[in-house]
Amino acid sequence: VNQTVMIHDTATKATPAMLLNRILSNCCWGRLIEGGEGEMPTWTLVSTAPTLASPEEGLKTYLQYAVLLSPMRKEALPQGALLDIEAATLKRRNLIGTFTADGNPGEALRGYVARLEAALMLPREVRDAVDEAVLARLGLSDGICCLLPSFLKALRELKRRGRSFSVCFRTFGKDLPRLVTEFNSMCDG
Repeated sequence: VNQTVMIHDTATKATPAMLLNRILSNCCWGRLIEGGEGEMPTWTLVSTAPTLASPEEGLKTYLQYAVLLSPMRKEALPQGALLDIEAATLKRRNLIGTFTADGNPGEALRGYVARLEAALMLPREVRDAVDEAVLARLGLSDGICCLLPSFLKALRELKRRGRSFSVCFRTFGKDLPRLVTEFNSMCDG
């Protein structure tokens, strides 16, 4: 469910900004610059905007670079190195979750994360019109929607067209109560 119909992840305790950075890291392209002997390569941003297709041949996404820096398969490690899946997972999450943070390779694209975060906010008129206790009960006290607006819009369009459909959520964390509450509140109007 995460990063498909919602931006929320209690399993990894990732914030919306971290998840948005994760998404951006997979559609921002850069050049690998080989390191010296025994050193890992570095990555330099080439993209001026997120795109699914590489703007030129030979580029790698930042996510591909993060995978290179934090291998999770023994055959991807230097000879004799020990595989520590937990450390590699944490390193990878940190690299991609902070992609646009100050001093990081995607810093120039931080505006995209800000714009996406703003799109997840409840409209000001809704926040002003609804009692804070109601928003808290719905899991929306921070003003950030868990479910992606595009998913909700798709559901409303299916309903408007009179289409029959079912929705089934499955998560790996403890997201389901918030997800169900937000989903039901949308269905209730």
